[in-house]
Amino acid sequence: MSTNQDHSNPNVSAPTSTWYPGASFPFSLAGRVMVLTGVTGGIGHAIVRGALHLGARVVMIGRSKEKLEAILAEFAGIGAQFDVAGAAPRLRYICTPLEQEEEVRKAAQNVIDTEGVVDVLVNSAGTFADGDWREIPVGDMKDLYQVNVVAPFVLCQVLANALIASRGQVVFMNSSSVQSIGFQKTPYTTTKFAMKGLADSFRQEFNRHGIRTLSVFPGRTATDMQRRLHEGRGEPFLPHTLSQPEDIAGLVLHILQTPRTSEVTEIFIRPMSNWDAGK
Repeated sequence: MSTNQDHSNPNVSAPTSTWYPGASFPFSLAGRVMVLTGVTGGIGHAIVRGALHLGARVVMIGRSKEKLEAILAEFAGIGAQFDVAGAAPRLRYICTPLEQEEEVRKAAQNVIDTEGVVDVLVNSAGTFADGDWREIPVGDMKDLYQVNVVAPFVLCQVLANALIASRGQVVFMNSSSVQSIGFQKTPYTTTKFAMKGLADSFRQEFNRHGIRTLSVFPGRTATDMQRRLHEGRGEPFLPHTLSQPEDIAGLVLHILQTPRTSEVTEIFIRPMSNWDAGK
């Protein structure tokens, strides 16, 4: 029996990948309200730039007013533009100490009071500490948990209803260190395991409300944090051998724009070995 399809039959419809109305159209970030932490770091900074170019309204939450002001000035050409309604600037910041729970809660409430809606929350802030298990100050452990775990928990908690209303999206910027316990990285790695659990539980509870939750696990990336880590260990810092912040940011923004018929839950990214070989 022949397996060739008879295309001459007018009653046989050709297969299509666009059967669902609007499935071929991406989720647009234009005019969407995006809340980001960790914007003074390499990846967060790159996400801000990309989001603004895509037309999003960005609210930055960070600890350093000086650095936040510098970002505001850097992106003045696009961030100061007004949205279609002329109601609000497309880039602003809230300066708040992420290690203080109540201040984080106030910042999240500020977003609701001023924006009225939240479409995307990106938890990209993070701090690092390592050392011999026997010598790690308990204060370091507490500080890392406050910034890396408690702060994103509070933001998600306060903004949950706003995200439900918009059928929004949440991104947890994690680390590939969750794949294994690194030597003398107890404070940092354990907080990243906790962050993974936080993201998984948030997805479990809020996916039924239409919220998409993405965990991103970058490997070594050419950021200031990575530079400090290399210098602290006496290792040469060679940015061109690492993943670039723009690599991570571009991928995150692409995933945020995927059609609503699919959801990316986790993505691991690592530097490409010998990517420039043969040049």
